[in-house]
Amino acid sequence: MKRKFFTLEPGEEFLGVLRPSVLTLIPRASVIVLCLVFPVFFWGPLLQFGLLPGLAMSIGLVVWGAVMLRGLQRRYVENGVYLTSYRALDVYVGWRAVRVTELRWANVEQTAVLRRGIASRFGYGHICVRGADPDGYSLLVGPLWNPDAVCMLLPKVY
Repeated sequence: MKRKFFTLEPGEEFLGVLRPSVLTLIPRASVIVLCLVFPVFFWGPLLQFGLLPGLAMSIGLVVWGAVMLRGLQRRYVENGVYLTSYRALDVYVGWRAVRVTELRWANVEQTAVLRRGIASRFGYGHICVRGADPDGYSLLVGPLWNPDAVCMLLPKVY
């Protein structure tokens, strides 16, 4: 069942979602996969602790890995910056709470591309959408591949 994080206003059109690159998931996903695969390849050494302790450790690792993999998938699919014709909504889904922050396109002062570090050599960067509202809220989206192309499309929205 899909959750609704926000509802569209009358006349508002949903345009898309900006999410960080899938490559940012590789370190965490590799640790999770290692926990899922470890009991299979090291079943013999785990049994040296005894049948019940070894079985308990194996089941514990597999269950922990499955829960963490589901959480990683859920956070990647549901988190992001949702773009509509009137506003940009920053949605963060944690383990227990959902945070939705809104920035209307009428309050956008500037959009800029930020590139730092070694990832910029491979075409990755962040997009900063600076708001001119009284709260001074800004969105920082990334790391995205080819942020210049995305940044060129954002002014067309507002």
